Amino acid sequence: MPAATPPVPEFERRWTNVDLSGARFHNVVLSGAKITGVWARDLVVDGDLRGLTVNGIDVMPYVEQRLAAEHPELGQIWSGDLDDLRAGWATVRAAWESTEAEVAALDEAMLHERVDDEYSYLETLRHLVFASDAWLRRCLLGETDFWYAGVPHDEMEPEVLELLPIDAAADPALDEVMAVRLDRRGVLDRLLAEATPDALAEHPPARERNGYPLDTSGRTVGECLRCIVNEEWWHHRYATRDLAVVRQGVAER
Repeated sequence: MPAATPPVPEFERRWTNVDLSGARFHNVVLSGAKITGVWARDLVVDGDLRGLTVNGIDVMPYVEQRLAAEHPELGQIWSGDLDDLRAGWATVRAAWESTEAEVAALDEAMLHERVDDEYSYLETLRHLVFASDAWLRRCLLGETDFWYAGVPHDEMEPEVLELLPIDAAADPALDEVMAVRLDRRGVLDRLLAEATPDALAEHPPARERNGYPLDTSGRTVGECLRCIVNEEWWHHRYATRDLAVVRQGVAER
């Protein structure tokens, strides 16, 4: 989901002769970063990458080609064509429905577990509700309310968070989360069904600066819709990845 660049805290910006084995960086901005003299095995890089050069080779074309081959719905989401966007959402929606059927048979306690301090399964669903409240209901429909148990992104500015009726201590059960989740999914279904190709380039009315995002001007209908379908795709990937770890941990106990 598009978000303002978080403020960069004061920290040492240059590391030399430092052992960072096992280090983990989360919600960091690395634009323009350069890592040299590296010795690494099993290095994992996961995120929104817009250019990656390894030992002088731009590897992003290969990464994008593999992603497109394995997940053609990603290309559909960003093609700019309304029918493609609908088809991409249909694929993502079906993937979520399959996962939800599996989750229904699990101990609910597993759905509250985090892996590597990422969102738990239920937090993921709550975050997607928040995203829908922001980019669909607020930006496109002009709604002003946010679900009390929505989960904003971690780097949200405190002054913006203060505008939202979000209860940071909320911990709703699966049934409540799913009821709201399905409602918001229905909003996306309806907006995509009612959209026209020309409407994707239209700009909805600017909203008051009393919620998230603060500035809704300049956003097109297509950008808002693609934002949510893209969020749905990535967070399904993260959720199923981490659920597999949780299930494995339970099996080994």
